[in-house]
Amino acid sequence: AHDDVEPVLDGADVLVVRGSETDVLARTAAAARAADAVTVMRITSDCPMLDPAVSASVLAAYAAGQGAGIRYARTGFDTGFPLGFDTEVLSAQALYEAEARASEPYEREHVTPYIWRRPERFPATILGAQPDRRHWRLVVDTQDDYRLAATIYESLHGEYPFFGYMELCALFEARPDLLKINAHVQQKAYVERR
Repeated sequence: AHDDVEPVLDGADVLVVRGSETDVLARTAAAARAADAVTVMRITSDCPMLDPAVSASVLAAYAAGQGAGIRYARTGFDTGFPLGFDTEVLSAQALYEAEARASEPYEREHVTPYIWRRPERFPATILGAQPDRRHWRLVVDTQDDYRLAATIYESLHGEYPFFGYMELCALFEARPDLLKINAHVQQKAYVERR
């Protein structure tokens, strides 16, 4: 599948970096090096509902905290945001340090566990949301997740081509039944980590 995607990205003048399927930390660090990154924003492709305004807030919080030694900022499953609104921002140096020191397979597979497991070494800013909407599953890992995502796009995209968190909140307030589409899906244990 990746072989099919790379030519499309190359044609769009997008930097493509490939690496280990299992050592995502090394692959991410290689991409940061190839881009000469100073700061890295990590979002994942299984989160199509991610609101750029939320990601921008994480980036702003990271930037504002750098003078106070902040090396990492994030949202996440434990912060009140829906599952699928995960954004992480970290210094490239923090990423390279994690790459050099992380030894557990779990830390290599998920990129930032080495960092968030060591808050004394990597001071962090964590952005939360109220009310707590952690029970909303807005990732696409299963067919039912996809069904919900397709229904959301059908419901919102016409009126709001660039819909975000507030439009999702309004939709689910008007149509709470939509959240039942994938409510039975159990998330992998990774979200219980923090």
